This record gives sequence, C-alpha cells and structure tokens, in this order.
Amino acid sequence: MGRRRDERELRTKSSRRPVPPATLVLHVGVIGAFLLLSLIIWGHVWFTGHPTHTITCQCGDPAEEVWWFEWLPWAVLHGHNPFFTNALYAGNGGVNALANVSVMLPALMLSPVTLLFGPIATFNVAATLSPIISGYCMFLLVRKFTRFAPAPVLAGLLWGFSPSVIDWLPFGHLVDVLGFFLPLAGLVVYDLLIDHNRPPWVDGILLGVLAIAQFFTSTEVLGIVVVTAPAGVAVAIVLAYRIIWANRRALCIAAGSALAMAGALLAYPAWFAVAGPRHVVGPPWVDNAQGELLSAIVNPGPGDHLRTTGLGQLAGYWGARGPYYGYLGWGVLVFIAISFPVWRKTILAWCAVATGVWAWALSWGVPAFGSGWRPWSVFNAMPVVSDIRPFRFTDVVAFSAALLLAICLDGWWKLATAKAALRRSRARSFLGSCSELCPSP
Repeated sequence: MGRRRDERELRTKSSRRPVPPATLVLHVGVIGAFLLLSLIIWGHVWFTGHPTHTITCQCGDPAEEVWWFEWLPWAVLHGHNPFFTNALYAGNGGVNALANVSVMLPALMLSPVTLLFGPIATFNVAATLSPIISGYCMFLLVRKFTRFAPAPVLAGLLWGFSPSVIDWLPFGHLVDVLGFFLPLAGLVVYDLLIDHNRPPWVDGILLGVLAIAQFFTSTEVLGIVVVTAPAGVAVAIVLAYRIIWANRRALCIAAGSALAMAGALLAYPAWFAVAGPRHVVGPPWVDNAQGELLSAIVNPGPGDHLRTTGLGQLAGYWGARGPYYGYLGWGVLVFIAISFPVWRKTILAWCAVATGVWAWALSWGVPAFGSGWRPWSVFNAMPVVSDIRPFRFTDVVAFSAALLLAICLDGWWKLATAKAALRRSRARSFLGSCSELCPSP
C-alpha cells in the first residue's frame, strides 16, 4: 500500500506539469479535424440549409428524436415526470420514455440549445457532435498505450465515423451512434490496472457514472457491452492473471463502488423501463432474428454507391444509404492479419480479438426461420436482452478493429524505430572503432 501511495503521489506531481504545446496542438487538431468532417457530412444543414429548420429527412425517426429533445426540458420546467408522457398516444395511455429512444442525457445537456433555438437545432447539434465525441474519446483511450501519433487518430476516425455511424445518423438514430461509453470505461479500467492515478473507489464511482450516463442515452448499448465484455475479460484473466491478481483489492473496491452507485441511482429507472407504466412487452422488432454474416464485413453493399432503399424513400430520405453498418473492408482485416508478428505478444490485442470475434458471432442472430443454432440463440429468448437487435453487435466489432488497428500501427512504428536505432548504434560503434584504429594526428 505504501509503495502504491508513493507511486500515486509521484504521478500526481508529474500530472501537474504544464501540458506541452505539441500535445495541446495535437488534441485541438484532432477535435478540429473531426469537427470539419462532421460539418461536411451535415453540410446540407450548416451550409446550404438552416440549422433551426433543416433536418435530415421528413421521416419518422428524426421527427421522434426532435420530439424527445423538446419533451425533457418542457417536462422538467413544468413539473412533469420526465419518464412518462401523455402528450403521445394520449388516448391509449401515454408513452414510457425509458422504454423508447428518448436520449434523456443528451436532451438534458442540450436543453439550453432547445430553449434558445428549438428542438430541430438541438437535433442537428447532437447529430453533428456525436461522431466527434465518440472519436475523441477513442483517441484519448488509444493515446494511453500507443506512442505513434497517427495510431490514435485513425482509431478515433474508425470508431467515430464508422459505417454504422454513417448509416444511422441520417435516420436520427442518436442512441446508436453516441459511442462515449466503451472508450471512457476503458480509460478507467486502464487506470485501475496500470496507471493507478486515482484511488480505486474513485475509479469505481467513475464507472458507475458512465453506466448511468449510458443508461439514459441508450440501454441497448449498455446491454451490448454487458453481453460482449466477458469474452475480453476472460482472455485478460488468462493472459494477465498476474496483473489482475496484484490489483485484486483495487478491482473489488472499484466494482463494489460502481455497483453501489449505479444500483442505487438506476434501481427505480430500470424498474420503470421494464415494468413501469406502458412498458414494452415482447420483442420490439419482428425482424430481430436475422443478423449479419461475414459478407457484411467485407462487402460494402449496394447502398455504398446507390440511392437509399425503397423503404427509406417511402420514409422521406432520398440520400445515399452508405455501406453496411458492419462493414470494415478487406484492407483493414488483411492489415491486422499481416501485422500478427507485431501484436501477438500484446495482451490488449488478444482481448480485442476475443471481444470482436464474439460480437461478430452474436451479430449473426439466428436463422430467419428459426432453424439451426447460432450463438445468439442463447440470448434470443432472454427477457430484456432479447430486445437487442443482433446486427448492433457490429459496433463492438468496429471498436475492437479500431483498437487492433492502432496497436498494429504502433507496433510497426516501434519495430521501425528500433531498427533505425540499432543501425545508428552500429554506425556509432563502427566510427568509434575506426577512430581507435586510425587516431587523428
């Protein structure tokens, strides 16, 4: 304990040093680049339209998100229960907000925008900022274990602007694309096992806060993490058992703190979502069985270069649909495969592989007519968990691929710099030997 306290004090003192200008420029540059890319994607709102009147399409999903953005500040200011509303389906008993895509945390944080400029502006701001927040959180995580500057930038780009994000943003699915939870939770776990900058109970509280924030953003993403994380944890226990055993007390304290906080603050909202008034009974999607196979990962699909589907046009969206939400491409997969020599001894890489493969297997869903067995068959009949749409597990596949991509790039960079340093050392040794054999007069 004394040694850990000394290490923490030393790290605290070092953390008080001023941020180097180069580091500050890098962070500002990354945020600026992500912002520029997001503005280009939403150019029809910010450049050719008007952010308080222009929306992606006059279809159901964006309209519903706009409604929820307006509902929360109105309910709070007028003393209504934000978890339930009679303003929708009034003749049928109202709507349970926690059983719907009400994006309560983003709606709360962006309430000033709603009150000043209206809910359409809030929707556009949220849609523009979502990939930036996701990408920058991934950038912060990858910076912890890489030194090659492009590695965290590309990882953040792949996570923040993945095909899943590009596919769902036009339809207003903010609950599917705001990916802050996984990278920020990874940062907390990294501090628990490696950095030890904070007391374990503080890290536990941070994990609890992140779980609460994710619950009020998207319960589906929280469920996806709960189902897929055990694969990576199991690999970590096998390969990093010494690190985990050495930090067993800190992990127990953190887990207890996280469960206590999240359990206390989410007990009532969780009950309200699954058993409260007007809660959803049964699978919310009739096509919840069919998922994605290998072809969706390596084939961008016809939507990559064609207009949207007939269903999308019927809903009011006429833009390009983009690639499949699970698309990664042969280039990423082949690069990760040929980079095996540089990541094969990295524990985090194996955790990412296990988690990504498990998530990919779950994304298969079950056969369309229920014949045969797939991994998702284990969860397809479970209450609450079965509400997850299998193809959404491709988000975790993209997260794992982003981590692996960064590890591979950093590994090749370390190998190249090590060889360059070896060549310089040999050159210096050779010159030194020459000077000894042929001393100058």
